[in-house]
Amino acid sequence: MKYLGTILVKFIMIMFILGITLGMYGMSFINILFLSMLVTGISFVGDMIILPRYGNLAATIGDFGIVFFIVLFGSAYLMGNEGRIGLGAFLPALIIALGESFLHKYIQKNVFNEEDISAEPELPALERDKLQTEFGSEPDFEKTDHKPTVHKKRYVPHRPRKRNKKNPY
Repeated sequence: MKYLGTILVKFIMIMFILGITLGMYGMSFINILFLSMLVTGISFVGDMIILPRYGNLAATIGDFGIVFFIVLFGSAYLMGNEGRIGLGAFLPALIIALGESFLHKYIQKNVFNEEDISAEPELPALERDKLQTEFGSEPDFEKTDHKPTVHKKRYVPHRPRKRNKKNPY
């Protein structure tokens, strides 16, 4: 249920901004509605992936790119190839990205809240008094002044002796 309200607010904002900006270019209401639903769906999925991992700025930049390219290619496809459609895609992308930055703060506060994690149960007062500290006993080593004896290498009969000749190969 918490996602439905967020999607609805996002859709209304995108529909309003695209209706004003693309309405000036003569796009029909059905085409604006289609682009709004497409932008809302893709940018919401992007927000759910990008926002918790990388934060508000990365999600806002991602929303700008999503809106810009969907509106650019979608309006070029729906209205025909017009030369002024680049500005018609940049302006709503910029306005929606600014609005999305505030919506992301709302999403982080209400959808991705960290308080859902259950806390550890409280110990009763009787059990709290029985807690003890763990001690370990490790030996203390003293530094010795004498040097350790060096053992000479001894001959081990099962190992072959090292040859003094150089290998001809």
